[in-house]
Amino acid sequence: MDNKRIILFRGGMCGDLILGMIDKNALLHRPGSKKGYSTINDYRIKKHRSKMKKFFNYTNEQKNRYYNNLTNTIITHDTDYLLNSDDVIQIICSSEEKIVSFAERFEKIHRKKVIDEARAAINSKGNFVEDYTQSILEWQQSFQFKNRFDVCNISTLDFQHDVCTYFKVIGWGKRNWALSVYEEWCKNEKHLTNI
Repeated sequence: MDNKRIILFRGGMCGDLILGMIDKNALLHRPGSKKGYSTINDYRIKKHRSKMKKFFNYTNEQKNRYYNNLTNTIITHDTDYLLNSDDVIQIICSSEEKIVSFAERFEKIHRKKVIDEARAAINSKGNFVEDYTQSILEWQQSFQFKNRFDVCNISTLDFQHDVCTYFKVIGWGKRNWALSVYEEWCKNEKHLTNI
């Protein structure tokens, strides 16, 4: 696996899961709930690996320092800043039905403050799930990065194989880790999976 990768995704589309699957070192065991941390299963993602999910809190100068000093894979929602970066892997979904599920998931797992931020960002004045679904579809059409990973099969065991292949997760131990993270995640996300 390359040491430096930037996983760009819209909230609810499982970028946290992918990072957790491909890089065990991005995670810390989570002793209880910690607000403000990205989490996956019983782990939280190290803060420096997910800080650009709140990219709007940083100036371009701060972003320059952050991205220029990367040595590991990180997750972000910072589309505009990364438009010309070759290190970006954009998470997309080719299934509109699944995108609706991601929008529902986003609304379900986030605090009101986060939903209000998202609502303002997409100018949602009606049904949040419908508006967020539409915003994801428009984002995928408007921004087409060179490297894209489709999560449409997240509901099947093929997803684990596809993640390991695309992100070059090599070796029995690392692939076993990816599978265990995915299977545990599936237990908590039954509405998205049929496993």
